[in-house]
Amino acid sequence: MCWHLTHHSLQRVSSPREELLEALLGEAEAASCEGRRCSANEHCCNDHICMAITGRTGTCMATSSQRLDDECVSDVECAEGLSCDLGVCTDLGTKKNYGEDCNTSAECDGARGLCCQLIRRHRKAPRQVCSYYKDALICLGRVSSDQVHPMTELTRGEKRLTSRYRGYIRK
Repeated sequence: MCWHLTHHSLQRVSSPREELLEALLGEAEAASCEGRRCSANEHCCNDHICMAITGRTGTCMATSSQRLDDECVSDVECAEGLSCDLGVCTDLGTKKNYGEDCNTSAECDGARGLCCQLIRRHRKAPRQVCSYYKDALICLGRVSSDQVHPMTELTRGEKRLTSRYRGYIRK
């Protein structure tokens, strides 16, 4: 370590060797903390939290938060304002409704049976929108299979042709 005197202040000048040593010591401290047994956040290093999924003891994990659509196990892993839903960090406050553009199913309101699907229409460019689904395989991203609605509710005045009306259809 070296001190350098300027006009009215004393500044610390560090060599590249010292900077490397400080960086390595910081990494060693973080590595020694990762995976350490704990029962509270105070037992972990800075930038680490105690993750106790089951039982009273847990392990120290880095608080590098997961971003939107990153994989997760619990809400603690996700960044502020996000929660872990179906193993993916999602923003619960801004769920999209039927027909709105989307990128993944995590953006759509899964509680209403919506997921993000690639829709292709004749003479139109394909687009990704939130839509109702019967099979989770057609969805873009992870969805819960228990959210599938087996019977679509008909709107007032809506008629559907079923097998008993085949006699009325001309061939």
